[in-house]
Amino acid sequence: MEAAVAMQTAGRLQEPTASDRPVLAEMIADLKPGDEVTVFNREVVGDDAAAAIEEKGATLHSVTEPHQPTRTFGYVRTANGSADSQRAAITEAVGTIRIFSDEGVSGTTAGTDRPGQRELVAKLQAGDEVDVWQYDRLGRTLEAMRAVVELIIAKGATLRSLTESPAEGLFSMKFMMAVAEYEHAWKLEK
Repeated sequence: MEAAVAMQTAGRLQEPTASDRPVLAEMIADLKPGDEVTVFNREVVGDDAAAAIEEKGATLHSVTEPHQPTRTFGYVRTANGSADSQRAAITEAVGTIRIFSDEGVSGTTAGTDRPGQRELVAKLQAGDEVDVWQYDRLGRTLEAMRAVVELIIAKGATLRSLTESPAEGLFSMKFMMAVAEYEHAWKLEK
C-alpha cells in the first residue's frame, strides 16, 4: 500500500513532471514482488514505468479501469434538495448497495468535513469500487475533488461515474472538475 500512496503523491492526478520522474524511479526501485501500485489512470505513469513496475513483480491498478470489485459503495451529494434521483440512478445501475450521502452539504466543503464522505473513505479497502452519478458529486472545486480522488486511490479502491465513460480518463475528470468549479462560481455571482 505504501507504493500506492507514493505514486499518488508523485503523480498528483496528472502526467508526472520532470521533477516527479526521480520520485517515480525511486519508488519503482523500492518495489518488491507482490506490491501494488494504484494510479488514477495508466497514462499517468507512462508505458516505460508501467513495464518497469510489472518487471519488478508488482501489480499496477488504475482507479478508472474496469475491474471486478470486491465490494461496491455509492456516494451521493447535493447542496440543496434531495439526492433521491442520484440514489435511484445508482441503485438502478448497480443494484442494492450501501450508499453514503451528504445532503445539504456544499461541494466546496472539504471532503474531510463531509460526514458521509468521511465515513465512506474510512470503510474503503483495496479492491472496492465507489460509484457516483457524476464525478462532480465528489466536490465543486478542483482541490475538493482531487483530495477525495487521492483518498480513494490511497485506499486502493476504484471510482466509477454512471454518466461518464471510463475511457474519458484523466482529461475528462479534470475538465469536469473545472466545469463544476465554474458552475459553482457562476451560481454564487447570480
